[in-house]
Amino acid sequence: MRSPLLFITAALSAASIALAQSSTFVGCYLLSASLSFSLFTNVANAGLCRNYCFGQNNLYAFYSTTPFPLQPNCFCSALHITSLGLSPTVGSQTTCSGLGQFHMYDLQTTFVNAGCNNGGTVTLNPADVSNPQTLSGSLQDCFSFCANYLHVLATPGTLLTGLLGIWTCKCLNNLPTMSQGATCTSSNPYLFSHPLSATGQARRRVIQDRRNHQQLMAANPYCPPGRAACNVSPDITDGYECLNVAHELESCGGCKYGHYRINGTGTIGIDCTAIEGVDRHAVGCFRGECAVLRCMSGYTLENGACYRTLSIEA
Repeated sequence: MRSPLLFITAALSAASIALAQSSTFVGCYLLSASLSFSLFTNVANAGLCRNYCFGQNNLYAFYSTTPFPLQPNCFCSALHITSLGLSPTVGSQTTCSGLGQFHMYDLQTTFVNAGCNNGGTVTLNPADVSNPQTLSGSLQDCFSFCANYLHVLATPGTLLTGLLGIWTCKCLNNLPTMSQGATCTSSNPYLFSHPLSATGQARRRVIQDRRNHQQLMAANPYCPPGRAACNVSPDITDGYECLNVAHELESCGGCKYGHYRINGTGTIGIDCTAIEGVDRHAVGCFRGECAVLRCMSGYTLENGACYRTLSIEA
């Protein structure tokens, strides 16, 4: 029987999967610091990880050459990523080789990583000083905000700035003057640049995304595209929260307490962490189904489910 790693590698190679857009290295990430994942697996290299995640319609891919023991080396996420979890690079601006560190790739943007500032003052071109700037919990939102500009200067927030987890993003048309250091940290300004040929493509994508958004909002007036309006509890009927039930760990496949203002219809979601025998730190939600990676002591993983291990006394 072939191992899952060999099967995945062979399948990806045979299909000759290629990214529709060039994936962009964002920085080093410690996955234990944040988010839920739509998918995780083991693959042979970063390219296969990026292709694997992109093929499943994810926004981000995470690949590590040094994962923790029993931790997969490839994770995918369809959720927007904050700056929480960023960690210093090791030895160079694009190397993440610390234990548990993952290379984080944005699979949807046309911007490319142009390095980071290290220690010195960033000086903007006078023509860019009055350009738009935004605060966002999502780097992808920053890229969309500055889609018609040549560069984005993205600075992760810290406790000292009072913006922990928030990106401060400045749109630029000229390269700033900054000190390019040997490594990047979790508080360095990161520079992302737009190839000239990509600006028109980005502008067309923004227009199409806006049209798609308007159509989806007409069908679901309560939540952004890709999110379901879910009741917050079985006892509260006048409040809701917007969840991506295709990847929501505790409301997988539907709304755990029912869909907002929909009586008797709509799929009831599953709390993947509450499944008997499942290690809550090794389970995910993928396409509306719980994906179990590991079971608790006393249980055995078989065909994606945890079964109590029977002990036979002599």
